[in-house]
Amino acid sequence: MPIARTGDFLTVNDLGYTPSLGIESGQIDACIREVNRLGLRGVFGCPCFGFRETTLDFLHGMPQLLQVWIWEASIGDVNGIYALHDLQLFHVHNRTQGIDFSRLPRLKHAIWYYQPKDTNLAQLQALDQLDVWHFNPKSRSFGDCPVPRSVQRLGINWANPHTLDGLPRLTRCKELQLHYCRNLRSLTGLERIAPNLERLIVTRSKHCTDIAAVDRLAKLAHVFINKAPVS
Repeated sequence: MPIARTGDFLTVNDLGYTPSLGIESGQIDACIREVNRLGLRGVFGCPCFGFRETTLDFLHGMPQLLQVWIWEASIGDVNGIYALHDLQLFHVHNRTQGIDFSRLPRLKHAIWYYQPKDTNLAQLQALDQLDVWHFNPKSRSFGDCPVPRSVQRLGINWANPHTLDGLPRLTRCKELQLHYCRNLRSLTGLERIAPNLERLIVTRSKHCTDIAAVDRLAKLAHVFINKAPVS
């Protein structure tokens, strides 16, 4: 992800679906004008690149955006995201206000940091990829994880459940990745959850030793569990 300055603006070409311009708070109006002048469909923001906004209100000036990628910021008001009716990729890290995902029905890829205030993520019908981060509910159950049944690729990073119980049946899911799920003991039930799984990767989850379900996944072509491929 090489971010470089092109003239007066930061740009990146390989982040998400489309080239993006960096939003810098010190010249935010100029950034918005440049996005619109070039017809860009993506923006990114990070404090280390001059992004200091605490709301997403600036998005009203770029309603054509397909993707928003903001990390390490501190976002209090997210309402500006609803101005993006064609939004396909969502990544807004470290926010205190919940999002009603039913107002973003065209999302294809969500990078979702666990936020109990969020609603309707599981109802999205166009979502192909969901990457879940820091999922640590008090229930320690994936029953509280809002995974849409439409997903083809599911990634779960830093989660606290012991089993996969609670995940919905995901008949379209072809790839599952589990990373840093340090409480996870078992993959039991995976053949029911994702019967058409083709790719399974499990890393940094050393307690996950019950992997018998792997043998019951008829379409599985690639498996990597912790230290070595599983044949």
